[in-house]
Amino acid sequence: MKAIFYFIIIAIMIILELIPFRSEVTGDDIVQNMRHLKKHQWFKDYLNDETYQSLIVSNKIVRKTIGKFNTNKLSKEGYLAKCEKKLYRVLNKESKNVKFQS
Repeated sequence: MKAIFYFIIIAIMIILELIPFRSEVTGDDIVQNMRHLKKHQWFKDYLNDETYQSLIVSNKIVRKTIGKFNTNKLSKEGYLAKCEKKLYRVLNKESKNVKFQS
């Protein structure tokens, strides 16, 4: 009986290790982060670019990336630079995907 109990506990622990916990990105997260990002020229440049603008507005992957940014850290220049690089990579990747689908 103890062996079965330990087996179940170990199995649960292994399953929890294998399944990453996800924090869901909400529309509010995306909107809040976009408000902050719109204060910066590099993000305004993305919005002025027709391809990037359409991705920022409608692409789920790009919007999820924006929503995942830590809102409290967006005022720090170092973190903002990381976010800029990450968003740039995602926008380029997704813009290539859109070109291939056309």
